[in-house]
Amino acid sequence: MFRLTVLVLIVCCAALPLSAQPLPVITDSLLRAELHRGMLLRLSGEWEAAGKWWKNGPDAKPVKSKGVARWAMNHGNYVYIEDSLSSKEDALWCRSLLSYDRAQDRMVMVRTNDPHGGLPLFSGLADSNFKLITLETPPAADSTRARIVLRVVDGNHHVMEFWQLFENGTQIKQREITYKRLR
Repeated sequence: MFRLTVLVLIVCCAALPLSAQPLPVITDSLLRAELHRGMLLRLSGEWEAAGKWWKNGPDAKPVKSKGVARWAMNHGNYVYIEDSLSSKEDALWCRSLLSYDRAQDRMVMVRTNDPHGGLPLFSGLADSNFKLITLETPPAADSTRARIVLRVVDGNHHVMEFWQLFENGTQIKQREITYKRLR
């Protein structure tokens, strides 16, 4: 009886027209976009944020601050980031958008309330394990650039570093924010 049932199923499936249900075409580009989207989704949540800012130069004692950050996935395409940290000496309130540009196969970030004015655009790549994202700005008029490095430690912790890059190869770490998931 089992063999007869299997035979009937095979005959019925073979009789179906192949064009009835076309299979979706999954390209490398679409697959990479979905992998990046999954990484952005894992970064979503509410985070306890602890910041260090080398306000008076790289050799000075850093100004420490604490606060909360919200990383929210919107429309399945980008993460809206809102960091709000404060200390006795300083306060930081930063809003950014982080996304994957499928056309250019690159990660992009825009800081929407940059303290220096304008809308700085960072672009770069994520590593194959989606544990490290490195983003840079194009050179400014004074030949300096900025770099953001986002390291995903695990599902509940990540670190974002802000660097200033100079034409002579010098790199100065300006700020570091450590995130710990609240929920």
